[in-house]
Amino acid sequence: MSGTLSNMISPCAHGKYITLDELYKSCGIPGSCNQKMECEQKYVLLIGLISYVNVWSKKEYPWLPHDKFLLYNEAGDKNIEVQIDPDVADDAFKLIQAYKKHPEVPVLIMGRLIGVDLPTMNACHRDLVIQLKSAEGIAFASPN
Repeated sequence: MSGTLSNMISPCAHGKYITLDELYKSCGIPGSCNQKMECEQKYVLLIGLISYVNVWSKKEYPWLPHDKFLLYNEAGDKNIEVQIDPDVADDAFKLIQAYKKHPEVPVLIMGRLIGVDLPTMNACHRDLVIQLKSAEGIAFASPN
């Protein structure tokens, strides 16, 4: 991933993994619709927990636009969608399934932040998703 380290969001500039709470604060999530957030198109090093009931493979759910999973903070009140590139989906899902029996083990993600507008009934807000383009972009801490 050439140029990745030079294009990190500032809290990750020195190779530091941040929590989802720190990402929300640093990037101002949620943002306003149709207004690009400063963190968009930059890379993040993120640590969090996978919600194993929110892991979706296009092989199992072919109508979905992306292979993806949700990453949560420890409190379970913040999340971010991680979209997996089709070229690395098989490897990523094998790794994720290997840790399914250890949902308490944090996952480390390196990926690009992409902005998405999320309209609701009478409002709209802007959120971020992470694009995982490399198998090296996902790793797990050792289980206790």
